[in-house]
Amino acid sequence: MAIALAELGLAHDRVEIAIPAPRPAWYLELNPRGQVPTLVYDGAVLVESAAVVRFLADAHPSYLVRTSGEPGGALERHRFAVFEQRFEAGAWAAFQRLLVAAAAGATEEAKSALADEVLGAVERDVEPGLEDAGPFFAGRERVTLVEVSSCPASGRPSPLSSPSWGGGRWLGRSNDPGREETLTDDRGRSS
Repeated sequence: MAIALAELGLAHDRVEIAIPAPRPAWYLELNPRGQVPTLVYDGAVLVESAAVVRFLADAHPSYLVRTSGEPGGALERHRFAVFEQRFEAGAWAAFQRLLVAAAAGATEEAKSALADEVLGAVERDVEPGLEDAGPFFAGRERVTLVEVSSCPASGRPSPLSSPSWGGGRWLGRSNDPGREETLTDDRGRSS
């Protein structure tokens, strides 16, 4: 979501939320499920990163994705949505299983098997959608809604980055595993 806000040039303030620590009371008042990130936009609390990114793209038309009314726009939006759904249901879901297993203290063998599942999902669900990519999705010269929607996955803490799991083939870096964020714009709207 932070990438979408930056690409769209939307002013906001960023508030760090520690993970996996319990959420602060003020945050649970804003978002009772405690999900991160959260965006408060014109008084409405928006959750689920991919849905918020699509909302921002609709509310602030840009180069990220054509509007449905533009020539080819509805087909482009369909293609982007199919890719995003396959990514989420395949590679991202497998990655989440790996994160949970790693946090629960799974054995190296179990984590390695899950890492192989992630890499298999990338090969099965992600790579076929990239046949015309370069430098960005669908051969675009600028970042698209697909990169903005899927980027949070590549910036999460990654058990896959361990060389013993071969994760460097797909995700070769990790960030601070204890941080997630919520964002607030200059009008007090959070994300």
